[in-house]
Amino acid sequence: MTKKLTYWLIDLLTYCAGARCNVPFVNRTRCSSRCRRHVVSSASANKSISQSLNKSITRAFTLFEILLVLALIAVIGAATIPFWGSASRGQGEEIESSIREFVRTNRTAAIRRNEPRRLTLTERSLEGPEGSVSLPGGWRLDVRRFGTDNFHSPRSEIWEITPDGLLEPLILRATSLDSYHIDIEFCPLTALPPFP
Repeated sequence: MTKKLTYWLIDLLTYCAGARCNVPFVNRTRCSSRCRRHVVSSASANKSISQSLNKSITRAFTLFEILLVLALIAVIGAATIPFWGSASRGQGEEIESSIREFVRTNRTAAIRRNEPRRLTLTERSLEGPEGSVSLPGGWRLDVRRFGTDNFHSPRSEIWEITPDGLLEPLILRATSLDSYHIDIEFCPLTALPPFP
């Protein structure tokens, strides 16, 4: 049984190697009279089998090589995770500083002119008499008013600054598409960040 299997493999490999001979290989050292293009001996056939097996072994990746590549991918991925949110963090800090500057400017104008200032809050911007601040693409603004527990999306809500410079207490939350958020809280008396 193993001899037949061996001869069948030899026939198959010699056929794949270009010796297109349809005559069975058993007990022959030359191709049949129909082919006569080449001479195939059992020694050369065995050599071609071992060469093709060696080629297939050298062309494949070992389990160790595959695991090594996966380990390198995991290490590189783990090293880059802290930098994924850094772009959102940087934009969040810019948004916070521009909103704080906008509120301070309107508060100063309310005190100097002795007039109340009404700021309009929307999901994408803050607007007031002294200009406006728009959030960049992919960011939205949520509001939590004093006495409530949940943030909600503002729809043209008014936030008033009195002529004395007092602010209605609230917390603004800027949220990016990747769920990074920054809470912007103001002291009602000074419009500065509250002390921790």
